[in-house]
Amino acid sequence: MRLLLALAAVLLLPTAAQAAGPKVTWPQQRTYAPGETISVKVSSSKPVRAALVRESASGKVMRTVARRMLRSGTFKAKAPGAGRYSLRVGKRERDIAVAAPDTPVSSGPLPPAEPFEPCRPDGDTAELRLSATSAPAGGTLPLEVVNTSASCLTLGVGYSFERLLADGTWAAVPSNQIFITVAVILRPGQSYAKQAVIPADATPGTYRVLDAAYGSGTINLAAQFEVTG
Repeated sequence: MRLLLALAAVLLLPTAAQAAGPKVTWPQQRTYAPGETISVKVSSSKPVRAALVRESASGKVMRTVARRMLRSGTFKAKAPGAGRYSLRVGKRERDIAVAAPDTPVSSGPLPPAEPFEPCRPDGDTAELRLSATSAPAGGTLPLEVVNTSASCLTLGVGYSFERLLADGTWAAVPSNQIFITVAVILRPGQSYAKQAVIPADATPGTYRVLDAAYGSGTINLAAQFEVTG
């Protein structure tokens, strides 16, 4: 009887490989371009599911881009467009950011990190400058955020629009654009360029593009322009 119990206990114990789970070599943590191959290496004692999924800004799964069952090998997939993705192997996952240089989610090169000098927190000013005073509906509006202060500022890649109403008030313009979470650091005198995409259904009129920079507080930025038909 003791021999049978001992044998049953051995059979029920997981092996070291099973307890450890699959060995995963994740891809480089960086921003990828649409169509670029994203790969992950997997080594497992049993088949495991690998997948690349598209997520909303809040992290909700929208759809599965590609998936595959494998034991040992490399899973490869291409993100079809800019946005937020997640690379998943079994119960483990890694966030993947995909952005194109000519889209609003990645609208310009990051300022160079070298040479680095300490920033002085003794002033917070910035300007939002437009390269054009008008743009057609569905077109793009080139702009740049300029750090005019003596301290470092932080900003993101997003923006928003407001339309001037007949009564002189401003109304927010709905948008379904998705912006990745990226912190851009601007040293004194540096600027960051963006390509703001005008909604295709925007009616002609007066608009303004809104942005913000952050130092010791929030610096709200706005610049006015015209949407043409």
